[in-house]
Amino acid sequence: MTKRGLFAKLARIAIAAPLVLCACDKDKPEGGDDKAPAAKVESKQAAADDGKPAVALPKAEDLLAKSVEAAGGKAAFAKIESFYYQGQLEIAGQKLEAKAELWWKKGDFYTEQNMGGVGKVRAGRKGGKIWAEDPVNGMRDLSGLEAEQITWQSHMMLPVEWQTYFSRAETVREDKVGDKAVYVVKLTSASGAELEVMFDKDGGLWRGMKFTQETPMGKIPVTLALEDYRDVAGIKMAYKQVTEMPLANATMEMIKLDVNAEISEARFEKHTADAEVVKKGEAAAPPPAG
Repeated sequence: MTKRGLFAKLARIAIAAPLVLCACDKDKPEGGDDKAPAAKVESKQAAADDGKPAVALPKAEDLLAKSVEAAGGKAAFAKIESFYYQGQLEIAGQKLEAKAELWWKKGDFYTEQNMGGVGKVRAGRKGGKIWAEDPVNGMRDLSGLEAEQITWQSHMMLPVEWQTYFSRAETVREDKVGDKAVYVVKLTSASGAELEVMFDKDGGLWRGMKFTQETPMGKIPVTLALEDYRDVAGIKMAYKQVTEMPLANATMEMIKLDVNAEISEARFEKHTADAEVVKKGEAAAPPPAG
C-alpha cells in the first residue's frame, strides 16, 4: 500500500482524534432515529473461572457518571460551547507525521490533518450534514454508520452525553489499559453499532475505547488509549492518544486547546481543501502545562 493510501485509512480513524475530546449538543446525524428507545443500563456478573463466586460488576450508568465527575463534572462541560484543538499525529514505523486540527461549536465541526507530500484529509458537519474528503476517495457526503461514528468521535467527552448517541449501556468485564485496571462498558446505538469504553477501576477516568471503524476501504478494528491527563479550563483532558490498528499504530499529542474559542460559522461550510477560510479571532493559545 502506498503512503498516501495508508495515510488516508489512518486519518479516517484519527479524523476526530482530538476526538474523543464535548458532548454538549443534542443533535443526531442526519437520517438518525429521532425515536430511539430510552437508554437502558445493565450489568453482568464477572465470570469466575477459578471456582470462586462471580463478582458483580458496577452498573454502566454509574461508571459513566463517575467518569464525568472525575474529569471535572457535568456543569464544567456544560459551559463549553466551542473549542479549537491542535495536535501532532505520528504513525509508527512509517515516518509519517501530520498536523491535526479540529474546530467545534455547538455540535458543528471542521477537522483536518495535513501531511507534507501526501495530502490533506478533512471532514465537517453543519446542520446535520456531514462530509469528508481525502486524497484517495475525494469529496463524499457521509451517511449511515460513517456519519454516526464521526459525530460522536468529534466530541470532547462522550460520557457526558452518551445517551444522545447510544441507547444501551452494559458493563461487560474487567480488563487493563496499559498497566491500569479498568471496567469495560459496551455502548450500543439504535442502529446496532457498538463501542467499548474503558474507565479506571479506582479513579473513574476515561482510559480508552475499542470499536470497528467504518471506512470506504472496509472495516478496521481500532483500540485507543487515553494518557497523560492534565487540567485545562476546569476539566481534565488526555494530552496523548495511542491508537492501535492492524495496519499500524498512531500517536496523537495535544499541542493546543482553546476552550470557548471564537469560531466563524464559515469554518463549517463544505469547501475545497485550498479555500481560504475566515480565521480572525480563532487563534489558539497553548494550554497550561500540568
